[in-house]
Amino acid sequence: MSPRIRVLVIQNDCAKLISLMLWLEQFAEFEIAGVFDDTHNLQEQLVQNEPDVLLIDAESMSPERLKCLKKLRAFPNAPAMVIIGDSSFSDHLFSQESDLHLNQATSVNELCDSLRKANNRRRQVFVTANMPLTKAG
Repeated sequence: MSPRIRVLVIQNDCAKLISLMLWLEQFAEFEIAGVFDDTHNLQEQLVQNEPDVLLIDAESMSPERLKCLKKLRAFPNAPAMVIIGDSSFSDHLFSQESDLHLNQATSVNELCDSLRKANNRRRQVFVTANMPLTKAG
């Protein structure tokens, strides 16, 4: 059995947060590592909770707060980022920083597939290739 995917949710709308929690609780492969309403002290929260994936609602946060997420890519074991929101709003802020962008009308299966893909992409970065050295001759 593969380890559970630890998801850290950043969402400040209570109704959306409850929906996300209920959706993710239906699947045993996901574990909610933490829920936060802002990116304040995000680096400390990442160290404490060690998530595999950040699930972020871009529309509920100010652009100034979203910019702090760009700094996360500098860390070697940064979690994968999945942005939920209007694509025109989040695309220009996170064209290279996020792993996936989702629309607000995303279904449960699409959300779970996206979390799996983001986690797999993150894991592929850390897997070292087994390439033995050989001498020609």
